[in-house]
Amino acid sequence: MIIQVPHKKELDPTNIKQDNKKQDNKKQNNIKKISIVLAVHNESENIPQVMNSIKRAVQIIRDRYIVEIIAVNDGSTDRSLYMLDRERRDNPFLTVIDHPFKKGMTAVVTSAMERASGEILIFSPADMESHPDEDIPKLLGVLEKGYDVAAGMRVGRKDGKSTSSMIGNKIISTCFKLRLHDINWIKAMTREAADTMVLKHGWVRYMLLFPHFHGMKISEVETNWYQRTYGKSKFGTMRLIESLKDLLILTFCYLKGDFSRKIL
Repeated sequence: MIIQVPHKKELDPTNIKQDNKKQDNKKQNNIKKISIVLAVHNESENIPQVMNSIKRAVQIIRDRYIVEIIAVNDGSTDRSLYMLDRERRDNPFLTVIDHPFKKGMTAVVTSAMERASGEILIFSPADMESHPDEDIPKLLGVLEKGYDVAAGMRVGRKDGKSTSSMIGNKIISTCFKLRLHDINWIKAMTREAADTMVLKHGWVRYMLLFPHFHGMKISEVETNWYQRTYGKSKFGTMRLIESLKDLLILTFCYLKGDFSRKIL
């Protein structure tokens, strides 16, 4: 369900009200709208930091883009929902969507895309392992060069999961000829690229494959990885097993040319 959704406005986060004339001028000047999708699960202590980082990013790009943030609280059991609602009161460009119980990343992306109105979508974690004020301008720089998708590649990663990610990335490179070093990190894409995604359970971690299947242009950009200060990682050994299973199913559907197929 959507909680306390603010009235729909296209704003840049300066907390200055935009009138219709200014909005029309922005459109005439070819300024694009970005929807930043923020996935939140038990990140209450990180929310103020990530919001401040996003606002710093928007100050950097405000001459070229207007921004909305779609934060999806996915069944958090801490104070994440409270912190998001507090941020929403001060930031009219923030929309908060609440999942009363944890549904997973596929449901998070589905809920966000139903609400998002941007021409560009950016998918970002809320754990501050990515710093949006650094990464968002980099990703947009790739899209501005004519690419459909910009994928962040973690540099300096020390979370103990780089080996499992390397295995998955190698399988994807071999099976699908998509040569990326980091397929499941912060990313930006055009709305057209996002609309190619087939959002079945577990497939969202491979969302970059779908624009690739449609012949869209994808490029990587290096992004710094930071050790989280608060909270715990949500990804463990079982997630690796599930991701490999999902990759096998996705590969089968790809070879059959039918992503609507139901496989048990």
